[in-house]
Amino acid sequence: MIGYILTEGSLDKQLLKTVLPEKCLNNVEVVEAGGLYAVKSLARSLLVRRQVPVIIVVDANSVDPEFIQERIENIEQIVKRIAVNTPVKVITAVPEIETFFFKMLLCFHVYSDTLLLKMY
Repeated sequence: MIGYILTEGSLDKQLLKTVLPEKCLNNVEVVEAGGLYAVKSLARSLLVRRQVPVIIVVDANSVDPEFIQERIENIEQIVKRIAVNTPVKVITAVPEIETFFFKMLLCFHVYSDTLLLKMY
């Protein structure tokens, strides 16, 4: 096992497993923790017991840059205290990871409209 990607919920896990290239998921386990508190707890446990890199993907639940930065720093402070020399990265989805679906849908519609215009 090279490392873990931790998410808050099952939809987040499924989305990441769907959109990330397969080569990025080799020897990486994507795990749903069951909420923000559980993500922090699981990350700390993995870092202590297995000493492998951990990526934490959480919803920002905001679009305010200051709030988002504070959220990242809070998680990093709690988790990195345990990490010592093991890599940890916190990634926030702004405002939520489900937004990815809407962004992709919008891109698809724009692309489709452009493609349809070129066909006529």
